[in-house]
Amino acid sequence: MALPSLTLLESFATTARLGSFAAAGRRLGVSASAVGKAIQRLEEEMELALFRRTTRQLELTEAGRHLLTGLAPALDMLEEVVSEARDRTERIEGPVVLTVPLVGYHLVNARLKDFLARYPGVRLDIRFADTMVDLIQEGVDLGIRNGPLRDSSLKHRRFGSYRHGLFAAPGYLAAHGTPTLETLEAHDRITFRFSETGRLQPWLARDGRVLDLSAPRLVTTAIEGARTAAVAGMGIAWLPDFILAEDLARGRLARVLEEEVDETGEFFLVWPAARALPRRLRLLIDHLVTPGA
Repeated sequence: MALPSLTLLESFATTARLGSFAAAGRRLGVSASAVGKAIQRLEEEMELALFRRTTRQLELTEAGRHLLTGLAPALDMLEEVVSEARDRTERIEGPVVLTVPLVGYHLVNARLKDFLARYPGVRLDIRFADTMVDLIQEGVDLGIRNGPLRDSSLKHRRFGSYRHGLFAAPGYLAAHGTPTLETLEAHDRITFRFSETGRLQPWLARDGRVLDLSAPRLVTTAIEGARTAAVAGMGIAWLPDFILAEDLARGRLARVLEEEVDETGEFFLVWPAARALPRRLRLLIDHLVTPGA
């Protein structure tokens, strides 16, 4: 039996990864109906049902899951070989669309400056947002997210770690005293609210327990707003350390309850799995994840 064409296999793998003909079509640059016809032809050639079709979603059959398990690494390897061949002649130029959290300039600006200096033909379109951006739907090449990551349509590499803790201005502490876990409830507190869900960001003890506290004095949907309020002496704020280097160095903020209250997390670079990466994007990924690059 002759092997199915690469086009049919790529249509299948892309659909399986992204979950719909429409999403696969956007990624492959064809219509959803063209993807559907390719899947139908592949199923006919293989004499197997690869998807269960419902009104709401596509689900892989057992045969489809088995095919994807073996096919996906092979397609990834083929993509890498083709990319390496292109690297020999491809000029490092063109656009890269990057989505970054609103406070992400603390993470990337210096590194991006170095990258642009090294590759003057690359153009960056940086979109700052705290909402969860659909990279495929929005045509975004690369994003920064904090874990855990659950989207199987995305590939990722670890970008860095961070710590959350409690911070206050020296003036506030001089006026109100340094808190303990027992007295924290009585202090003015500044809390971040997630704009998408309306949920308040929890404050965590070092052992992972959520601190049981009453409503905070000040709520903001911008982490920078919480930081500046803390610097202004308006209360104690739960903040990530990567935005505080200058404030701590200049004595504008001090950490409190460091032994009792702490949370660690990780940032990841993410990009659509079903996409051949141009060299400029692979170089940017390598540059961002490599210390001292």
